[in-house]
Amino acid sequence: MPRRRDKRSLADPGEQARAVFGSQYRLPTLFAVAIAKPEELYAAAIAEQSGAPVGQVGKDLHRLEEVGLLDEMPQAKGAQILLYRRADSPLWEHVEALGRAWGLDRHSTRATRPTPGGTR
Repeated sequence: MPRRRDKRSLADPGEQARAVFGSQYRLPTLFAVAIAKPEELYAAAIAEQSGAPVGQVGKDLHRLEEVGLLDEMPQAKGAQILLYRRADSPLWEHVEALGRAWGLDRHSTRATRPTPGGTR
């Protein structure tokens, strides 16, 4: 019989993200990608913005590139940073809306649930 989680533990946004997206960092990472300026679309910058480990972000960016949601930018010889570009997709607009609904913003790496009426 599968072990049931206490519903109270799922009240935590990190636990909710883990349950829905498979990782507590997935939505913050996707949100950071969705709102990143072109010069900020590389693993270390996204990791700093999302609070996710840089190694995990690198894997997630590679996965997004594999499925056509990101394009790898040409690198100058000797470049140390792998820069990406968002591919045209309606997904990014939806991820941004979802991230904002969860309370993610450019100055916070924590998701907070909005309260009814839109106030926090």
